[in-house]
Amino acid sequence: MPGEKRELKEERRFYVYEVDTELGLMVYVYDKEVIEENLIEGLKYNRECSSSDIEALAAAASSLTFYGEKAVELGISLGYIHPEAVTELNGVKVAMFMRLG
Repeated sequence: MPGEKRELKEERRFYVYEVDTELGLMVYVYDKEVIEENLIEGLKYNRECSSSDIEALAAAASSLTFYGEKAVELGISLGYIHPEAVTELNGVKVAMFMRLG
């Protein structure tokens, strides 16, 4: 309706490191806070992606690793991560998926 206030939900962005190896495409997905606050030393990224970008990358990946609460939630919602397979590193939620065969 005219004059009605509409809220546009902004899609969450993640930092992503993707590397093509002889074993296939490896994709690391980070909550922005994990990188910006250096919660785990030594992590790197080479692009920023939306959840829909990550969904497309995941379909081609041989390995997926999710760092941070929102990233892990995304991995679970996409069906790559089982909720009981989540661990923590330096207080940061972490989960990994590997495609076999």
